[in-house]
Amino acid sequence: MNEHNTSPPAVAPPPPGYSPHPAPPTGFPPIYTPPPMPSQYYSQVGVGRRSKMACGLAALFLGWLGVHKFMLGYTNQGVMILIASIVTTVGIILSWPLLMIGVGIIMKLIFYPAGLILMVLGIIDGIKIFTSKNFRDADGYFLR
Repeated sequence: MNEHNTSPPAVAPPPPGYSPHPAPPTGFPPIYTPPPMPSQYYSQVGVGRRSKMACGLAALFLGWLGVHKFMLGYTNQGVMILIASIVTTVGIILSWPLLMIGVGIIMKLIFYPAGLILMVLGIIDGIKIFTSKNFRDADGYFLR
């Protein structure tokens, strides 16, 4: 026969002035569920860190420099627009002194429309950013 005691050990009573231990909790605490987000934020990719307002205003006012493309992460497009705007600006500035010899007129006919086209494209991008509900940056995130 086994001479060892198989019953659970007796718990000593608490010392005077102390209460007995409380019973252990019976269940788990309730799980936190975050409040539901608006339906526009439900997507496979999610909402990024880039601001729709900042990118849209940059496109409207600095779109001819390509600032909004850099902000959205489209670096190659931003560099191309920046180079085109620098060449256009230099061409417009140089066309004024070259007016004396007749070359300035030709340069104005080339560079003024190019500058206008760059400005219009920036405004169009700004309108697209502001009006589109699913406009994404280069990483694939929605603008917040």
